[in-house]
Formats: sequence, C-alpha cells, structure tokens
Amino acid sequence: MTVWGIFLSAYLVGFSGALAPGPLLTVTVNESFHRGFRAGPQLVTGHALLEVFIVALIAGGFYRHVKDNPYIYGTVAIAGGLFLAWMGWKLIAGAANKTIRLDLDAKPEGKKAGPLILGAIVSLSNPFFIIWWLSIGSLYVAMAVLHGLKGLVVFTLGHVLADYTWYSLVSAVVGGGRKFFNQSVYRTVIFSCGLFLTAMAAYFIFAGVLFIFG
Repeated sequence: MTVWGIFLSAYLVGFSGALAPGPLLTVTVNESFHRGFRAGPQLVTGHALLEVFIVALIAGGFYRHVKDNPYIYGTVAIAGGLFLAWMGWKLIAGAANKTIRLDLDAKPEGKKAGPLILGAIVSLSNPFFIIWWLSIGSLYVAMAVLHGLKGLVVFTLGHVLADYTWYSLVSAVVGGGRKFFNQSVYRTVIFSCGLFLTAMAAYFIFAGVLFIFG
C-alpha cells in the first residue's frame, strides 16, 4: 500500500471506529452541553496525544523486526483483517436491524478533570480502544514502518484527523444541529462504513496470506 493509500484508509477506518458508540462519545456529548463546541476538539486532543504515544511504542518494536520478517507482518495483517471483518459485520448488522443509535441526550455525571486529561483517561478505560490498537492499530503501524518515519506520520495524521472530524461534528450537533443529523442519517453512515471495513478486511487478510505463503 502506498503512503497516501495508508493515509486515506487510516482516515476511513479510524472514522468507522470513532462512529461506534462508546465512553468517549458519551463524555463528548456531556461536555458539549456544558462547554460548547470546543469540548469535542479538546477531548480528542487528549485522546490523540495518547494515541501518538501508543504509535511510538508499537513502532519501536515493529521497526526492528517487520522489514526482515514477513511472517510477523503477515500474521498481524490476518489478525487485524479478521478483527476488521468482525467490526464491519457489527456495524452493518446494527444499522440494518436499527439496534445501533446515536444518543445525543446522554448526560453522565460531570468529571472534574479538564477535557485534555479526560479524553485520555476515558480512552484508556475503554477495552475496545486497547483491543483496537493491539489488532488493527498494530497492523497499520506495521504497514507504516515499511515507509519509515514518513509512513508513521501519515498514518497518525490520517487516524487522528478522523477522530477530530467525528467528535467535532458531534459537538456541533449537540450545540444545535440535530435536525440535520438524525438517526436515519447516522445509520446510513454506519452501514457504509461497515461495508468499507469489510472490504479492507478482505484486502488485509489477502495481503497477510501473500506475505506468509507468497
């Protein structure tokens, strides 16, 4: 995959992951009620700083091994592809069955931590966040290190930009744009992202098999 292919797919895969309801989304809704639009970008900044640290940690291990051992890349690609396939199926099924929804009225208990710290803490408290980075995130870092520092920077920018896009939109919607982003629109976006994740899953599994057996 080219560097710009990594950027585009990292953005779309990251966007698909950000769309799924979770603790950070709930906190973003709550904070946006009290702090306004700026809450979304501030929370995501804390979330993004944590992710940059994680990328550096993962890259430190892969950089020494992945270029000289196609079996490592292949294994990670297949594992990440299988997890992407599961994510895609969950999104497609949830959208089709209307069991997934965007709760813009959730108001959990307020927290004393500032939005930057809160964004990082809430992310770490989410098991899905850890699983994502152990599977899909590791796969992308393994791909990115093949292009050196440029690849890592491009991947990180694409992934973080996806988070900023979604959570800034949520803050704007909470602040007064709900009528333009209803449940039907949300489920349509979710369904489309599910299809994209399924396609990416097939690509990564195929690439992993080629690396191991090709």
